[in-house]
Amino acid sequence: MKKNFKLEYPKGIAYSCFIIIFIFILIDLISFFSNDPSFIACIITSLFLIFPFLLGAIFILRKKIYVSGDIIYVSKTLGSKFSVDVKNIDKITWRYNVPKGDTMPVLEKIDIKVKSKKFYIETMFSNYDKMAKYLLENVDNSKIEVLGSTIDELRKEYL
Repeated sequence: MKKNFKLEYPKGIAYSCFIIIFIFILIDLISFFSNDPSFIACIITSLFLIFPFLLGAIFILRKKIYVSGDIIYVSKTLGSKFSVDVKNIDKITWRYNVPKGDTMPVLEKIDIKVKSKKFYIETMFSNYDKMAKYLLENVDNSKIEVLGSTIDELRKEYL
């Protein structure tokens, strides 16, 4: 059975970054048209505040992971792309953080290492559950290191 799916960050996070950038630009325009003497300081401050949001939005929109059969295609932020055969995965570190209270969600992060290439998957990715199930089905248990839980509990949850 062929498995085909895509993992990516939710687009809403990137759009929120763009809304914040738009607000800063709007403040600059209001400052400019109101003949505010501190207009230049406002522009410089806005540029320093816009830059992290712009980088964050680009990072979120560029990072994607595709799964097609036994091959995982990874597209990272700065345009680097590579593909990995599931059989060649050297090590998976599955971080499983269970909070002490009921108010916080369970956080998981899967670090995957294949030779010199590394990539990770987080719970906020779309289709995270499909990828977790895919890895548990196709990767040998001896290559999976689980921190904060056991492999049996993960198998029970995803399989």
